[in-house]
Amino acid sequence: MHQPLSASTISTWFHREFISLCTNESGVSIRSLASSRALDLGIPQESIVALGNWASSDTFVRHYQRNQMAQIDFTSMVLSSQDEFFDASDSF
Repeated sequence: MHQPLSASTISTWFHREFISLCTNESGVSIRSLASSRALDLGIPQESIVALGNWASSDTFVRHYQRNQMAQIDFTSMVLSSQDEFFDASDSF
């Protein structure tokens, strides 16, 4: 005989399925995904920190914000405008 589903079982399934739809990374929390998405949608960081009940903005940025690299133009920082690149199939 099967037991009725508990709220914690349903919650575990939901969390696992929701996270798998958003990322392939392991150890990612819904809190991190939802708060980063809110920031992407233009919700002010101060509001996210307050509603997420984080101690400070630093806590959110260091441990939960997933889109930090999107704010950095990594290519421009690493490569100068004088660098030249060639396709591997090009002749020099």
